[in-house]
Amino acid sequence: MTNCVENKTPCTGCGVCQAICPVKAIHLELNQEGFWTAILDKTKCVDCQKCLSVCPKFTDRFPPSPAFDTLPLYAAYSREEQMSSSSGGIAAEITKWAFANGYKVAGVRYNYQRQCAETIIADNLEQAQAFKGSKYLQSDSSSAFEQILTWTDKLVVFGTPCQIAALHLAASLVNRRKDLILVDFFCHGVPSYLLWKAFVAQQPEEIKQINFRNKKRGWHTFTMEINRKIVKNNPFYDLFFSDLLLGPQCYCCESRKSFAFADIRLGDFWGSLFDLREDGISVVCCCSPSGEEMLSSLRKNIQFIVLSGDHSLCKRSQASFKSTTYNPRERSLYLELLQQKISLQQLLKRNRYPHKILIFYFKKLLFLSPRIAGLIRFCYHKMKGY
Repeated sequence: MTNCVENKTPCTGCGVCQAICPVKAIHLELNQEGFWTAILDKTKCVDCQKCLSVCPKFTDRFPPSPAFDTLPLYAAYSREEQMSSSSGGIAAEITKWAFANGYKVAGVRYNYQRQCAETIIADNLEQAQAFKGSKYLQSDSSSAFEQILTWTDKLVVFGTPCQIAALHLAASLVNRRKDLILVDFFCHGVPSYLLWKAFVAQQPEEIKQINFRNKKRGWHTFTMEINRKIVKNNPFYDLFFSDLLLGPQCYCCESRKSFAFADIRLGDFWGSLFDLREDGISVVCCCSPSGEEMLSSLRKNIQFIVLSGDHSLCKRSQASFKSTTYNPRERSLYLELLQQKISLQQLLKRNRYPHKILIFYFKKLLFLSPRIAGLIRFCYHKMKGY
């Protein structure tokens, strides 16, 4: 095998193979299931095997991961950015630090013309405002990653664990790693664009503004805002968190379990410790000395609630430490129904695993006051041990 595409392991869609290919023999396309996938033009391929050396599918080539329990772990929030961010605003603080220290920043924005997420490089803080807020979609990153690997600028790069793993390997290959600070997150997986396109199609008007996670109803609720209007009873989140429509690579992902590639890993600090707060608390894991050094320089803007926080609490509450149930028959059925343009409401009614959607619904507890909902979550998490 001389290229990464012909391997039968599911493609992560990270786009680094396209970026590293010297003859442009690889490009990304959305496949029939709605996921970014590498496509090879065999007539151009020169068998250089560079794509093999950077592909995150080949986990046997991963460097040893440091043990999670040995890494510095914090619960934190930004004094300035917390309320305008999906979680604690630490990514926004890292972005501000980057521009103040001569870095450019690669992050994910929502493209309203293409109705998809894409990774771009921002030259200044104004451009980087588009990165605020989680997107919950797989980003088209190949163009930005090609620039990152060929430019000489210093960059802070935000991405999924598979994107960051591949970028780390590629940057090391071209002697660019020292110029990059890589930031990934505790990843749940990415949903099919068939699901997202079906959701977009059922909106009463064209989407001109979207906030994937508005905190007006609290940090624990996944409340989407479209064109300044709150989306009630959101079928996109219900189906996304059912785990039936994730990418095939997400069910066997090793990148999200490894701490060998990123400098910083971010997420929401779920669990009883902060169940009574609705402003948003981030978990921050420093995976390298560079990440720890950068975080130290941010201390004047960040409130650290728990220094060297409890790793066990994080492990029990983060999906990336757990196995995601893979049911190929049900998944294929749902994707087939989406291809047939079935409405998402009808798709929800056909769900043979309603307990997952019910769990997600009760986690939000929108029918209760935030205080009572927080107390219920607190008692439940205490009972579960986190």
